[in-house]
Amino acid sequence: MSDINHAGSDLIFELEDRPPFHQALVGAITHLLAIFVPMVTPALIVGAALQLSAETTAYLVSMAMIASGIGTWLQVNRYGIVGSGLLSIQSVNFSFVTVMIALGSSMKSDGFHEELIMSSLLGVSFVGAFLVVGSSFILPYLRRVITPTVSGIVVLMIGLSLIKVGIIDFGGGFAAKSSGTFGNYEHLGVGLLVLI
Repeated sequence: MSDINHAGSDLIFELEDRPPFHQALVGAITHLLAIFVPMVTPALIVGAALQLSAETTAYLVSMAMIASGIGTWLQVNRYGIVGSGLLSIQSVNFSFVTVMIALGSSMKSDGFHEELIMSSLLGVSFVGAFLVVGSSFILPYLRRVITPTVSGIVVLMIGLSLIKVGIIDFGGGFAAKSSGTFGNYEHLGVGLLVLI
């Protein structure tokens, strides 16, 4: 691997270049900090919304991190048609938070036990993953149907569905709602500090 920059390119480092150790270390730490919070937040949101035990929520966070690590490994290393060969972090997706909360809440209201709720949610996610992988092969043919307008509306709807979760977390979360401290100055102060 080369240790120098290539003349005539806008890139600081090309794909196979090796940056100096101190730059690579700072980049790695920055990258890790940037991906850690979005990686664990969906699991924490689902755990809090379903009022799962601390052990189950920790298990959910651990599974999110393990799945992200395996997915990233498969994406970074090329195995035939699997993987891009580029550093592409495969992390947890916020798209399914609302669906998991709705499904888990309906199961909880029907009297299902926590383990059965979690096994159902993870089982549905597992089966759904095969649908996503299968749809990746037909995606080039769907470009006529899935226009930028359609995909933009879908992304907008995902974002709008997370507004309620964001407002609840800003005011102190589900625990603050149940304890009656939702929206007090301490929670709003922390929320404003994080927002700034």
